[in-house]
Amino acid sequence: MRVKGTLGAVALMVIGAVLGIAADRTLWHAHGAGEHAGMVASLQKDIDLDAEQMHAVQAIMQHHQERVDHAWAVVRPEVRAALDSIERQIAEVLRPDQRDRFHAWFERHHAQE
Repeated sequence: MRVKGTLGAVALMVIGAVLGIAADRTLWHAHGAGEHAGMVASLQKDIDLDAEQMHAVQAIMQHHQERVDHAWAVVRPEVRAALDSIERQIAEVLRPDQRDRFHAWFERHHAQE
């Protein structure tokens, strides 16, 4: 039983890491080139950017958007494969009555991908 518990804890840590990366990527990607207003507004609120800084941050984000999009296109298939493997392996350790709920939960957390 200890092995299953350890595997479960490791799987949850991996899911957390993958979800963190996906969330970061989604936050960045959701504000495509020219549409970073939400992120800039959040930065302005959290660290009190002035107008000049806001414009500079917007320009920096726009400048790097194509590179970020390209990088995500390269890693997306690997991330998807890792998520699929994680989902399958976790489902194997769940009781039948938990599997449907887990798959629904997993899908909700990865709907943006």
